[in-house]
Amino acid sequence: MKTKKLKGGFTPYITADEKLLVTVSRNTAYVYDLESGKLQQSVKSLSNLSETAVSGDKKLLAVKNTSGMIALISLESGEEIGRCAMERREGDKIVFTHDDGGVLDFDWDGRTMFLDCTGVKHQILDGPTNVVLGRLPKTVSMHYDVYSDRIYRIMADEMAGGNTKGRAQVSPADIGNIDYQTVREFDSIPDRLHGLSFCKTHNYYVDWKKNLLIKTDKNFAEAARMELPSAWKPATGTLYDRIWISEGEKYLFVDFGKQCDPRDYEAYETAPSLSSLYTLADMEKIADFDYEYVSDFLMFDEDRRFVLATWKGSYLGTL
Repeated sequence: MKTKKLKGGFTPYITADEKLLVTVSRNTAYVYDLESGKLQQSVKSLSNLSETAVSGDKKLLAVKNTSGMIALISLESGEEIGRCAMERREGDKIVFTHDDGGVLDFDWDGRTMFLDCTGVKHQILDGPTNVVLGRLPKTVSMHYDVYSDRIYRIMADEMAGGNTKGRAQVSPADIGNIDYQTVREFDSIPDRLHGLSFCKTHNYYVDWKKNLLIKTDKNFAEAARMELPSAWKPATGTLYDRIWISEGEKYLFVDFGKQCDPRDYEAYETAPSLSSLYTLADMEKIADFDYEYVSDFLMFDEDRRFVLATWKGSYLGTL
């Protein structure tokens, strides 16, 4: 299996036409041509970059940092057009509107916001204007789903140990019609830290306590359950950190993390890392990887190619 190391990692972004890849490291965004794997340009902007998006006409790059600030950059000149602090709250992935007139942004307090590309001013479309600590319910994660053109919001009734009750809500990704409706109530909400994937025709999440992979329709109605290997679930905890399902639902990627007892701090520093790619249908292992600090995994080109992102760089590969 061929892989090529790229600059930048963390949370890679692939354009809808699968022509460009954007990775980040600290204050720099790297834009790659996916066909050749060559770096097209690098752009310095905000410190602590976390999310990126490219406009449909590929003229603008939006970058977001861990303080929630968004900057707009011209991909033609490489110059920054402007920046906005938004609501100064870290959040989830960003996306340009279909007309490229603005950026939809989602933060961890449950806000859906719109950043106008012309005036570089933002407005809150949905969610709290004033946040009170301890406010319930708590937004756990938000996600724009390119396949259904909707926004998902996972809400928890409380953030406590054990099973966390809550719900999944969806809204049209239309700035004039943001309207979240509950599509499913959960006794234990999907946990993206262990695995939550939005694929072309289904969603998947991990029930790590029961060691199950749950397949649902796009409204989170359960469609099937798959038992994960029993070796992945010892008496306490799990042996994996996170699971991803490929967009075409052909493969399962699992990050097992450092191969040592996490309580052994001295061994943790030098212990090898392990992540693996399997076929989803029969769990046949395709490959093992030893890259440290895996942060994301994306597949594209009908699940024939992948980007494996880490905190120290990304790896572009072909099956």
